[in-house]
Amino acid sequence: MKAEYKFPIRLNQYLARTGLCSRRQADLLIEEGKITVNGTTAQLGEQVLPLDEVRANGRLVKLPEEFLTYAYYKPKGIVCTREDPHIPEQDTVAYVVKNVLKLPGNIIYAGRLDRESEGLLLLTNDGILSQEMMKGANHHEKEYEVRVDHPLTRQTVMDLMHGVYLPELDITTRPCRVRVDDRDNRKMYMLLTQGLNRQIRRMCAVFGYQVISLLRTRIMNVTIDGMRPGDCRELFEGEARELYRQARSAAGL
Repeated sequence: MKAEYKFPIRLNQYLARTGLCSRRQADLLIEEGKITVNGTTAQLGEQVLPLDEVRANGRLVKLPEEFLTYAYYKPKGIVCTREDPHIPEQDTVAYVVKNVLKLPGNIIYAGRLDRESEGLLLLTNDGILSQEMMKGANHHEKEYEVRVDHPLTRQTVMDLMHGVYLPELDITTRPCRVRVDDRDNRKMYMLLTQGLNRQIRRMCAVFGYQVISLLRTRIMNVTIDGMRPGDCRELFEGEARELYRQARSAAGL
C-alpha cells in the first residue's frame, strides 16, 4: 500500500513511523541529543519537511515509501521480542523475519503472542500501526480458539463473558464473546477487544482452568484461513486498507 504523509510532520511521529521507536521513546532520543535534522541537533516539537535528512545516532532514517503488512502464522516456540539474552536468537520473531522469511525493509511485529501460543501475528514496516496494535486500550477485535484442561461449565462461560478481575494486573477485562465448541466442551472460541499480557491464560486461571492450546485466528479483518504454522503472506491491497480503516476506528482516530 502506497505510503501517504502530510507534511510538515512532527519529528517524534516521523521517527515512530519509520519503526525506529515509539513517539515517547523518540522524545527521549531527541532530549538526549541523539537525533539530528540536516546535521543540526534536533529539538522537541520540531517539524520535518519532505527533503529533510533525519539521523538517529548518526544513522539515516527514512519514512517507508510503501507500507508493507504481512499475516504471519506464528508457530509455538517463537517469541515476540527483539532482544533477550535468555532466549536463543533463532527463536525470536526478529530472527525469523530477517533470516527465514527474508522480508524487505524494517519489518516489526504489530501486537504480540506469547511463546506457547500460535496463530496470526501482523508484521509491518509502519511503526505507527505497530504501536496502535500494541495498545491494550484500543478496541481491536481478535478471535481465538482455546482448549482447556477440563470441561467448561455454563457458569464459567458466563463469567468469562461478563469480564474477569485479574489480580496480577489489577484490572477487570472487558466483556467478550465466548462460544463452547458443539463437539468438545473443553474447547471454546473467544472474541476479545483487548490485548492484555497473557490475558486469556490469566482469565481461565481465575476459574481453575489451564490453557492447553491457544490459537489466534483473526485480527480485525485479517485471518489465517488456509495458512499453516510458519506461513507468511502479504496482505492484499484492499485487505490492508480495511485493516488501516478498522485500526484507526478502534483507536478513535
